[in-house]
Amino acid sequence: MALRIAIDNRLETARLTYPFEAGWVEQGGVSLVAGLTSTRAAEVDIALLDSVSALSMLANFAVLSDLALVARRATMLTLATHTRPDDVDDVAVSLAGVSPAGRAVALATLQPFYGIRAREWSEETFPVDTEHAVVSEGPAALILAGDEETHQEDLGRAWYLLTDTPFVSHICVVRRGLLSRDPVAVAEAAGHLVASLEAGNERGRELRRDMAKRYDIDRDLLVEVMADQEWELTAEGVSGLALLARRSGLTSGPALERAVVRVRTSKAG
Repeated sequence: MALRIAIDNRLETARLTYPFEAGWVEQGGVSLVAGLTSTRAAEVDIALLDSVSALSMLANFAVLSDLALVARRATMLTLATHTRPDDVDDVAVSLAGVSPAGRAVALATLQPFYGIRAREWSEETFPVDTEHAVVSEGPAALILAGDEETHQEDLGRAWYLLTDTPFVSHICVVRRGLLSRDPVAVAEAAGHLVASLEAGNERGRELRRDMAKRYDIDRDLLVEVMADQEWELTAEGVSGLALLARRSGLTSGPALERAVVRVRTSKAG
């Protein structure tokens, strides 16, 4: 049974997506969709997408623990301020272009972790100065500031230090009816995705070289971030995502925990 599969195609997910794009693994029925939304994901059978967006799909989709994007101390989500964060108080914060999961982490960490009070959360793009701070994600988060005064903080790391749980930026969901009707097809599809991830691991140096060149970012920094990535949703990851969900007012922990299933026995990542 050929399943419809969609994956959020971002720099963060390159270890999974680039092998398909580069032809290292046969793409088959896999669609690579930049900025994959829950609306678009609901049209396919299996999707790996932003974790907070995916939480709105739990009525009709289960969560596969076999694949997820999890990080602790090095992520592609940063906060830039004009001076040390502990000296910043009342600023407008730009969230332009930031994913729902990234936004949730920003809202959950700025005041509790840094003591920064945001007088406004803005969709506008503006420079970092005494009145403004900027949250960046993806390649933009890995571009170091051009001046010594600007401070950049890893918000995914802040979340981990604040809560002692990892930042789960992406999860994999599967249509519940398909899971009960044809679990073998689901397992085969998950295996196909894991095969791409393994190809990304095996050819990691080539992948990082290509991504650094494509986005004009520092390869050593990209190495550090990708080395911190884990690609399985463990119980610790479920706890972290459930906590982020509660703080975002989206869903309860038990609802998420009941939605998690596993279709393979080998580990990814």
